[in-house]
Amino acid sequence: MKKTILLLVCVFYTLSVLSQGNNFAVLNGKLIWESVIISQETNIPAVVATHTKLAITGTEGNIYKGKATGLSSSCGDTSKILEREYNFNFEIELSESKYRITVTDIVFTGKGGGRAEAFYIDKYGSERLPATAGADLACLDAYFTKLFTMTRVYKTKS
Repeated sequence: MKKTILLLVCVFYTLSVLSQGNNFAVLNGKLIWESVIISQETNIPAVVATHTKLAITGTEGNIYKGKATGLSSSCGDTSKILEREYNFNFEIELSESKYRITVTDIVFTGKGGGRAEAFYIDKYGSERLPATAGADLACLDAYFTKLFTMTRVYKTKS
């Protein structure tokens, strides 16, 4: 009976740690965020250029590379690291009626900052994300999704 309960606890823990529910992954020891967005927008780089903290830095065919600087996001129940501004690199790969966004090299600025890998990848360099990172990564995931979905909100008079 004890072995069965222990086995169930181990299976539940493993499933909860490995099922992330967001667009983050660890690839070759690096934390990346990637999402494919379906859109009828035909000029994604021009839309990105309207954001003051995002800049396209280069292009290769249908792939645009860029840098984000001085961004911040806040959500309840996250760690103190999200109180800092952060920078990251991004890549936009255009395809018919969709585009893929890949965010890499997330760096938190200021005192006590550093590369995101130092905060969100376990100390053994495991190819998984530790469960303690869940709230922070969910917050960043929602922010990146909103940032790169390229929707515009217009306020109407009521």
